[in-house]
Amino acid sequence: MCIRDRQSTGAIENDMVFRAMKRSALALTLMIGAVSAVCPGLPNASYAELATSILPASFSVTTAGLSNLTSDLKPPDSFVHSYRKQLLKLKNQLEVFAAAFPLNSAAAHPQDPLKELEGEADAGYEKVGDFQDLAHSGVNYTKADVEQRLHVILKWKSKFQAKLQQFDYASYLGNATEGTMTIRKKLSKFFWSNHTFQPSAELTAVSNLELLLSQQLESMSTEYMAVEPLPLIENATLHWEFHNVRKYSRAINFVTSSFPCLLVDGVGTDGALSLMADLYDKYGAVNDLWTAWNYEVSHNHSSKAAQAKAALDDGWKKLKLWQRSEDVYTKSILQLRTHVRPAAEGSAVLPPTCTAESAVGSRCSVAQNLVRPTQFEVGLAEVLGNKIQFFVDQPLLAIQNYLLKKVIPVIVGNDGRLYQIDGHHTTYAMQWWKHNVVSKMPPSVARSELLSLPLVAEIKCNWTSKFSSEPEFWSAMKEKNFVLLEKQGKPMNPSQLPATIGELTDNALRSLAGIAEIVSSPCIAKTCVPFAEFKWADHLRGQISAGNMPHWQSITQTDNFTVVAGYVNTQEFQTVVHSTSATKLPGYLQPSQPAPPPPDCPWNATSCNL
Repeated sequence: MCIRDRQSTGAIENDMVFRAMKRSALALTLMIGAVSAVCPGLPNASYAELATSILPASFSVTTAGLSNLTSDLKPPDSFVHSYRKQLLKLKNQLEVFAAAFPLNSAAAHPQDPLKELEGEADAGYEKVGDFQDLAHSGVNYTKADVEQRLHVILKWKSKFQAKLQQFDYASYLGNATEGTMTIRKKLSKFFWSNHTFQPSAELTAVSNLELLLSQQLESMSTEYMAVEPLPLIENATLHWEFHNVRKYSRAINFVTSSFPCLLVDGVGTDGALSLMADLYDKYGAVNDLWTAWNYEVSHNHSSKAAQAKAALDDGWKKLKLWQRSEDVYTKSILQLRTHVRPAAEGSAVLPPTCTAESAVGSRCSVAQNLVRPTQFEVGLAEVLGNKIQFFVDQPLLAIQNYLLKKVIPVIVGNDGRLYQIDGHHTTYAMQWWKHNVVSKMPPSVARSELLSLPLVAEIKCNWTSKFSSEPEFWSAMKEKNFVLLEKQGKPMNPSQLPATIGELTDNALRSLAGIAEIVSSPCIAKTCVPFAEFKWADHLRGQISAGNMPHWQSITQTDNFTVVAGYVNTQEFQTVVHSTSATKLPGYLQPSQPAPPPPDCPWNATSCNL
């Protein structure tokens, strides 16, 4: 029996672009060669070892500084400035190494010492920052303003000291756990909490940090491209988005300055880092202007608020001009993106470009529009409801790794062209993603790079100049079952094959057969028979002509996975696929027969013999 087991995908085309742009945004894939991910002084240190070597000392410096927070402080104060930086440093370190520290038992207090400590560091950073802003923003603050904000700092200090008496944080930070990870989702989005990859006990500390930095740069790309064109930033929501760019740049500056070995040395790396630091400073200066404007507005100083707004608008206008003149996106964000060292489970390393001389068994990269399909159709419902989900719901780093694993088998034809002999649904999904998602992103260098993201092919046969004529080549392709020359069950000629994957058309019955193979209790078993689902599609077409599938004929959304999967579960379809007329089809199952596991279909090296 076939059981429907997929959630609705009816709205997939409506929200796909938004989700993909949010998660994949304009980040470049990492296409650099493999480099040993070892930092000097940290040869293969574990994540827990590195955490233990850093955090206790930083915690000690932070707690020692509390005694200098006294009631006689006045802005600006050099200690306040340096102490705020230390609070931020501790907070960032706790974020980076959060997974190395366990929770307490449910009965213990605090149940999550790491989160409790990170919260205090964050609260102190914000409160000390509010005090510091009185000087930085340039407003004419009053004695009452100073006293009020200093009171808030001292109240936080007292609360923090009380917590330090109740729990031994120093010992806790000195005992990170080896071999296990405690994944916390509700921490800062500028580190691990907002990302797909999480730290792994299987990777070294440096490899984990490489993954983190790669994701930070990807996320910053999204935020930056949304904020850069904004005309104004007074609105609270727009200012929040603006501030997120500053916070991402701050987090990236912290990671790259703390662990410079995460970047591969190369032309432009130092300049990219310097530009990132300048970006943070300049966003900070404009943020000070926003703080001054907000202060005057909150105190009902209409005249001063108008002046502050003019200064803010001018500051933002100048910052936008600077960003464009320096080409910050390309020269900093993307430059750093391409210089992150590839972690053990991080970036993919693409093989060399395919040529007519590529050896049998070798893997190579090829532009998608240069691969020739060997069939006319795909099952669009299966593409949109199954294959496309991977491209839309995964970060680009994962997509490229997926492509390396999902290698496309190709034949080098008599004319030197590459002919794809399997995996058309995967490549069609990638083409759909490029056309419907990537092409709708704002124009940029990154968008162009994504549109040209190649396929990874494996050369199964190289038949360059093996045949005296094109008909001989196609005769061999048919003999080896490397091509399917039919469309909607009607015979076609090789000259009618689409030139590119994107020109394949929908065969709804091919979707029906393919989806019947992948539900939780399949009605049709997967096999190694070439074009098996198309054989089923031809059979189902005959059943329609015989009047055995009237409900199917009433369905209009045959490119919708949920609709097709729903039909798979009907008695009408089960009767058809389990009937005796289908017994000779590949993957036929008796009504109560469970499907075997999908087979491994190894390539037969003799398949190329002519």
